[in-house]
Amino acid sequence: MENRDSLRICVLGYGVNVSEKNKELAKEAGKYIAEAGFVTVVGNLQGTFFEALNGANSNNGKTSLILSKDITSEPPVYCTDILFVDNEQAKHLQLAKTCWATIIIGGGEGSRDVVNLMIDQGCKIVAISGSGGIADSLLSDKIYRTSSVSDGVNWIKEICYAVDKNNF
Repeated sequence: MENRDSLRICVLGYGVNVSEKNKELAKEAGKYIAEAGFVTVVGNLQGTFFEALNGANSNNGKTSLILSKDITSEPPVYCTDILFVDNEQAKHLQLAKTCWATIIIGGGEGSRDVVNLMIDQGCKIVAISGSGGIADSLLSDKIYRTSSVSDGVNWIKEICYAVDKNNF
């Protein structure tokens, strides 16, 4: 298992038309991920993803972006790591391969694609109930459901600790 300070936790959700509630949940996710000592990873610069980056940054957390080369927005200067890939499919695959877990807040078809790849990779998945989209509609016994972001991050921490007590 990776060392705690390099363990990557992806935040998935909507890029556009994000409710204020989900923006707050995403910011909270970034803060809690940073507080746990993990890296916040996103694949977009808008909506849920942007708020997760801001949350991590507000808690001095490490952040990582995996973006397709055709992105037109400038990444925030505080991002720790940025990787550009050829297209959306390559981005989704890279997110699934490099992240140990994910937190889903809402989310549409792109997030669904990433979650399916993550399930195939054996990633740990937390869905925030009540946030809409795929977080409320995905049916899998491989998904931990909670209405609390802090509970979701704590669940990830507990699994990490159970797998490798030496790094935690």
